[in-house]
Amino acid sequence: MKSVVEKIYENSLKHPNRLAAVLENEELIYKELWDKTVKLAAFLKSRGLSESDRVIFQASYSKWYVIACYAVHLCHAIFVPIDKNSSEEAVNSINEVLDAKCVVSEYKFEEFDISLLLSELEGCIDSFSADTDYTFPTGEMYADIMFTTGTTGKPKGVVLTHDNLSATCVTRIHELLIRPDNVGITFVPLNHVAPMRELYLNGYNGSTAIFLDGMLKIKKMFEYMKKYGVTSLYIPPSGISVVSRFSANGLSSVSDQLDYVYSASSNMTEVQQDYMRESLPNTRLYFSYGSSENGSVSLHRYLKDRKEISCVGKPCEGVSVRIVDQNNEDVPTGEIGTVTIKSAMNFPAYWRNPEITEKVYKDGYFISNDAGYFDNDGYLYIVGRKDDLVNIGGLKVYPAEIEDEVAKIDGVEDCICVAVPDSVTGQAIRLIVKKAEGSGLDAMTVKNNLTGKVDSYKIPKIIEFADHIERTSNGKLNRKAYR
Repeated sequence: MKSVVEKIYENSLKHPNRLAAVLENEELIYKELWDKTVKLAAFLKSRGLSESDRVIFQASYSKWYVIACYAVHLCHAIFVPIDKNSSEEAVNSINEVLDAKCVVSEYKFEEFDISLLLSELEGCIDSFSADTDYTFPTGEMYADIMFTTGTTGKPKGVVLTHDNLSATCVTRIHELLIRPDNVGITFVPLNHVAPMRELYLNGYNGSTAIFLDGMLKIKKMFEYMKKYGVTSLYIPPSGISVVSRFSANGLSSVSDQLDYVYSASSNMTEVQQDYMRESLPNTRLYFSYGSSENGSVSLHRYLKDRKEISCVGKPCEGVSVRIVDQNNEDVPTGEIGTVTIKSAMNFPAYWRNPEITEKVYKDGYFISNDAGYFDNDGYLYIVGRKDDLVNIGGLKVYPAEIEDEVAKIDGVEDCICVAVPDSVTGQAIRLIVKKAEGSGLDAMTVKNNLTGKVDSYKIPKIIEFADHIERTSNGKLNRKAYR
């Protein structure tokens, strides 16, 4: 399987003047991308960068982020994106794990063999030629290390090979029927796995990827949709809520040009799905279940396939999903068990953590922390994270079920359920609600709305109201903050 960087080279020959990427106000065509990738790779090699060396890059919205990513790959080194707002202390802390050779940051570091400022990169390549010799990386070479958000534990470095990246591209392009002239846009922080996949799949496909800095740039997002003829949108569920709240006409104003919309990263609510169906009745709407470790596992075509909100669709082609019990035996259809996954997208290891890596694999299957089941039609359902399970006197409750129902209540803007100790039942449910502005919602109204819709033992014992609900930068509920 060809690496993404080799496909960038091929696409620079096929359509050199096509836009490869737009990052805020900077445009990058395929010819410029390839020429500067080769030059920067030559510069980095001249400074001693070699195979398997780690390169930390603060994920700035600059064309040099994209160029540097592919230049590192062309050096057979490993690209490690981190948050653009990372402090000097944070960079040093992450390097204690990585022992990186190079860093591109807002700061100069004495601890690294190569320390570069983003503003220096243009000048670094002036004396180097785009005709410099190079070889493309092979499939099993390490390409990236992506650090997980750590919502359920300490962040881990997920190692991805070039074959992992390419397999994810091929899977997504095939499953989503992505056109060669696709123009995709997203506004999720660049160091997250979702925008990196958008970058890679459009580069692999020879199409265009547009990135905006922040979910609140709604006006600019719609301006760019019109300006560049955007045909696809990656939007996390939290972004759907932002668009529906702050945009007068919402996504319906661009329904005539959007081919598909893709959502992932966190669970969708029924309210969010209904908004998308109403706004984009002629657009292909997808929700994907996956992870940093496993790529795109399944797709739910929720405009066409009306299923319960916990449905995440059918496994993608080439992906095997088993639902197993504690003895790693398959459970019957309809029974909840642990979701395990096997495909070419599966990562090989957590960085320098063989103990955890060994624990998460069994017979070639990745053992996820998700609980789920299959229905009789082969659709996969995710009922929650096993770590989030609330045990009420032996009765098991997954918070997502309650959160989905609470989200439907008028006046609820956001919510989260977590377990709290209880002297009688062992654990009880604590619900925290963010009310919509001007809402007079109270705890009794919430309980009355839940009565008859969930089992009585699932109705939260404690209901509180807060000005905001803690979420990670990619929109996931941050349960760890409430434990």
